[in-house]
Amino acid sequence: MTAIAQGEGAVPAHFDCVLRDIAEKEELQAKEKVCYLGNGTFGILKFKQGGPVRFSIRKRIQYEAADKDIVWRKRISSRGKSR
Repeated sequence: MTAIAQGEGAVPAHFDCVLRDIAEKEELQAKEKVCYLGNGTFGILKFKQGGPVRFSIRKRIQYEAADKDIVWRKRISSRGKSR
């Protein structure tokens, strides 16, 4: 249930492993963190001190192809519905 489609083949990848891989490739700076933004997109967030806005999105990373139909995800989610 915590998988995200990876690469051209849209194979399942463990969500925490994807977070770690992105953090390593992006060489995070102080007060930065990788977060999932939704719809297959991750972001590099830069946290700030004080003020009404506590962070900004320094970079968006579209990890999953938005136009692909991910068959394995539908199978997994349909199994959870029958319980």
